[in-house]
Amino acid sequence: MTKAKKELKDIRDEAAARLARGEMTGKELTDHLVSKGYEREEASKVASEFRDLGYIDEERYAGLFAAHGERKGWGSGRIRMELTRRGVDPETARLAIAEALESGALSSDRERALEVARKMLGDDGTLDERIKGRIARRLAGYGYGASVIYETLRKLED
Repeated sequence: MTKAKKELKDIRDEAAARLARGEMTGKELTDHLVSKGYEREEASKVASEFRDLGYIDEERYAGLFAAHGERKGWGSGRIRMELTRRGVDPETARLAIAEALESGALSSDRERALEVARKMLGDDGTLDERIKGRIARRLAGYGYGASVIYETLRKLED
């Protein structure tokens, strides 16, 4: 076997082994292969090949990631940002979130924000200005908009 064929077999083996451990986007697989010492151009070709073969499905990945964001308590904005950072097309990310919301797999931002905030209150339920600030900062970091944050704080005060 020539050196070029051996390297192509090696990069495909590495890609297959990584995908066997879990879903990835084409960008993530390319970055992984580059981190293993392969050239970006070759890594990108292999990722495209694996996408064409159906081993990489960014729509499926986006749906699974939306559920992951739900478990973390993230807002739709954070989920969308993380998906695009990982290489999912912005429209695919938007559609995955919309489908998850429509199917009930993803609760509304308002529901998730309130759940995150209630967990932060603790057992005694004390809501002083310091705690309000912590909740607001956490929700902002989780990708919730100002209107959702203010509404959540108002509900906690009631």
